[in-house]
Amino acid sequence: MKLDAGLGYNSIEGGWNQAFESIEYSETDSEALQALASVSAPVTIGEDGYYSIQQAIDSADPAGGDTVIVAAGTYTESVSILPGADLTIQGAGRDVTTWIAPADDASRMHCIKCQDAINTTLDISGFTFSVEDNAISQSGIAILINKARTGPLHLAIHHNRFVETTTMADETANSMLLCHNRYADRIAGVAPVKIHHNLDYTKGGIAMCNT
Repeated sequence: MKLDAGLGYNSIEGGWNQAFESIEYSETDSEALQALASVSAPVTIGEDGYYSIQQAIDSADPAGGDTVIVAAGTYTESVSILPGADLTIQGAGRDVTTWIAPADDASRMHCIKCQDAINTTLDISGFTFSVEDNAISQSGIAILINKARTGPLHLAIHHNRFVETTTMADETANSMLLCHNRYADRIAGVAPVKIHHNLDYTKGGIAMCNT
């Protein structure tokens, strides 16, 4: 089990957030530490446990093909994946694992973002992704994977559900934005970008160009 000093416990479903700015725990954090020690980590890579999806991604072997397992529950966070990653991100199932894009993200809220996705391999499954349209973020995007312009992109997005909460009449959310990926692998007989068995209830749906 790996613990970061920036982690604290709250009562919101999903459980753990970055509640403290200090790099060390103080005595006043003892209750949070006790709670942390008594609750199984909801995100795992092998035998290592983490309390946020981003923390697990940051700890994964960047190109080692690690699998991030996310337990049933509700998670509210935006994560960024670096170019060149080779990762599987696997929820416990779209009926039991919900991933919400934070509503206060001022730059088009998202759940997952990988910019300049050159030489990147991603497999994403087993979630309900929820995004919101509001005056701050405008149209939200659950999964944003962009600009694999000079190297291959291998991508599988499957067995997920995508939903949106609309608060602005003229805005719509997208389940996925996959654009400017000119070097998605073009080997004959291979379909490296595989999108299947998803349920998409967003008004914007999938936006794809040059992929």
